[in-house]
Amino acid sequence: MKRVIFSIAIMIGIAVAATAQDKTVSNSTVTNKFGHAILPAAGDFALGIDAVPFLKYLGNMHNQSANIAAPTFDGYTGRIYGKYFLNEKTAVRAKLFFDFGDNRQAHTVIEDGAVLNPDKTVVDYKTVTKNEFKLTVGYEMRRGYRRLQGFYGVEAGIGINKSDVLYKYGNVMTVANATPSTWDFDANAAGNPVQRTLEKRGGFGYEAGVGGFVGVEYFFAPKMSIGGELGVSISGANNPIGKQKYQLVEGGAVKEHENRVDQAGNANFHFKTNVGGSLFLMFHF
Repeated sequence: MKRVIFSIAIMIGIAVAATAQDKTVSNSTVTNKFGHAILPAAGDFALGIDAVPFLKYLGNMHNQSANIAAPTFDGYTGRIYGKYFLNEKTAVRAKLFFDFGDNRQAHTVIEDGAVLNPDKTVVDYKTVTKNEFKLTVGYEMRRGYRRLQGFYGVEAGIGINKSDVLYKYGNVMTVANATPSTWDFDANAAGNPVQRTLEKRGGFGYEAGVGGFVGVEYFFAPKMSIGGELGVSISGANNPIGKQKYQLVEGGAVKEHENRVDQAGNANFHFKTNVGGSLFLMFHF
């Protein structure tokens, strides 16, 4: 990480030295020696990604480190980060993250019967369902001197999340088989529980925030820049306590109950300075 910071300091120093004598000019007049426009113009789109993996990759190559892992095109702090330029000095921007899907685990257990046969098995399943969505939109204003550009603005964001865990068992619980053979996915072992969890429903969580940001970026090639930003924001989040459903034999019958035993929730509110994300690479087109 020290090498990354040192590399960034050198780049900023070069940028400042190279632009110290420049005057504010139109973006269209800032070109390279081939006449290609360097800065973004009205109607341009931009896509940002995390710059740190690329800086580490270059640093490792310079030091001839072994097992150099190639950088990954993995977004900006895990999010899609894009801009649309209204004109040379203003842009609207958005950060988007979403995760909708299921993770399923399966494990075999002995099939229960009048005579146990260790060669006969059934399958238990655990499915974790996740739904998460975050969106931040902002308005950005810019000023600068040729390749070195500063930006600032305001943004607001919202997010929702919910996670559920569902279980399906191969051996059915009955009055005659009140403690069926069951795979415990948490303990990673087979057992014969008196009660079995059928589902764990998480609360519907949400978050919201509003704030301002300021940053700087340097265009090292036409329509390509590296930069970073800081911000101040007011934000809050609430994740309510969930509930679970379980089954057991009770009063001569198999019954299902719901409760909130051993369920967690949290809420927070912050007014703070924050890093808007890792250093980013931005591509304009």
